[in-house]
Amino acid sequence: MIKEGVRKCNFIGPLAREGFGLSTANDIVSINARILDPPRVLPVNFKNFFEVATVKKWTAVSFFKKFSKEKLESFCKKLIGVCIKKGMKFCELPVIPVSCRANEDIETVLKDVHKNAHGLELLVVILPGNPGSYGRIKTVCETEVGII
Repeated sequence: MIKEGVRKCNFIGPLAREGFGLSTANDIVSINARILDPPRVLPVNFKNFFEVATVKKWTAVSFFKKFSKEKLESFCKKLIGVCIKKGMKFCELPVIPVSCRANEDIETVLKDVHKNAHGLELLVVILPGNPGSYGRIKTVCETEVGII
């Protein structure tokens, strides 16, 4: 059955073989081989980073109405703890205080953060929950403010 399939397909026609000085046979070749076990993949929860990332200047802003400043500070503290535990070098204090600004204009807030947080490396944004808010924040950050 395999031989018949190979013959019908004629994978390398005579012109191609001759052009490269190759010859082929339709016989099946038997070789000694072994099947390797699949690699073990461990959850990243139990591993550290190989190349240590460093975050010196960061801050966070929340546009979500039900997210208090205490919750935002707690979230950031936990996030930093996980990063440090994984081996990252992470400054524990934000370059400017974290803030909850749910009732303010997104563009104005992001411009204010960019102006006051010189050399910002990481901006954590808690989305407001409105449809389309991610796209709006991303657009403002990347095209109007210069935060990537």
